[in-house]
Amino acid sequence: MNKNVLTNNLSTSPIHLISFDIPDPPDYGGIIDVYYKVKALCEVGVKVHLHCFEYGRSKSTYLETICESVQYYPRKKWWRSLPLKRPHIVSSRYADQLVKNLLRDTAPILFEGLHTCAILAHPALKHRNKLVRTHNIEHEYYWYLHVSEKSRWKQYYFLREAALLERFEKQLQFANHILPISPNDTDSIRQRFPTQHIHYIPAFHSNQTVMAPLGKGSYLLYHGNLSVNENIGVALYLLKFVFPAIKIPCFIAGKNPSTEILEEAEKYSHIGIIPNPSDVEMEKLIEEAHIHLLPTFQATGIKLKLLHALYKGRFCIVNFEMIQQTGLESLCHRADTPDEMIQQINSLLQEAFTAELKQHRTSLLHSIFDNKANAQKIVKLL
Repeated sequence: MNKNVLTNNLSTSPIHLISFDIPDPPDYGGIIDVYYKVKALCEVGVKVHLHCFEYGRSKSTYLETICESVQYYPRKKWWRSLPLKRPHIVSSRYADQLVKNLLRDTAPILFEGLHTCAILAHPALKHRNKLVRTHNIEHEYYWYLHVSEKSRWKQYYFLREAALLERFEKQLQFANHILPISPNDTDSIRQRFPTQHIHYIPAFHSNQTVMAPLGKGSYLLYHGNLSVNENIGVALYLLKFVFPAIKIPCFIAGKNPSTEILEEAEKYSHIGIIPNPSDVEMEKLIEEAHIHLLPTFQATGIKLKLLHALYKGRFCIVNFEMIQQTGLESLCHRADTPDEMIQQINSLLQEAFTAELKQHRTSLLHSIFDNKANAQKIVKLL
């Protein structure tokens, strides 16, 4: 049944959830967290009134079915946000109709990301219970984007956005509760907002049980969106400094691999690029790999691809930036330099993934990343 009309007769535990994008399909970064959070909240009995900013994604029949209501608001083009006194990711997500819809009742409001917080300090919402889910330390994330960008224009945009985001972050003082996505982000936010109510709520995700196969796989795998600058940089780093020294097949899989990646991989017969694999193909690649090599150069938020690899794959080798204060340290093998990565790879090639390792992984992941348990933590704040 499609419940697409707001009502004044709200039942137990209603909530307004404002998403920065339409969270269906759950196919990238923070939107995965939003999608499975909405799903988990609905499953534990919360009446979710979902508000989505749309810019290129189709309306979701599925979300309209499970939520009490779904409302859509067009995201503004950048020139309609001029002059940019606020970050573009924020000012482009302001809608008068959103405020009007929120004022139809007194239910709590969950803002997904700093992106949706343009109305956080709105006088009409002064007495509402307002929760903000932070997906990153956004000004740090945009600083990293600036560093890894080659286009001068985009460098300027990311640098300016980072400065505006750092200033705008002060708006979090108007939230009743702040919900960081990682322990590292939690510590960072507590330092800047020591008087706020801050609660670490782990990432929501698609996995229910650890499916990692026992035994050995036959190749190494790095995966990610290969048109994103950070992932391009990591892939080229592995192609130049790690994979050439490995004797078994090495694969890089993901969306729209850059020309640089394709050209570098062509130099080696044991390295393969798998462009734009289907969901089924990617799942098979993850399950059959012996080692997932997943370093990052950006220590922000939590990388959901690491979490997915731990649920579905065997061994994971990561660097400090990937694993720092995630709660996943004991499940991964750390290597911070090419030599350390090569050494870890050669060591793990001699090992099989055992039932004992799987049981330890299952126990830890379930204790931290159980979607329904984490949805209940949010319910307690309503």
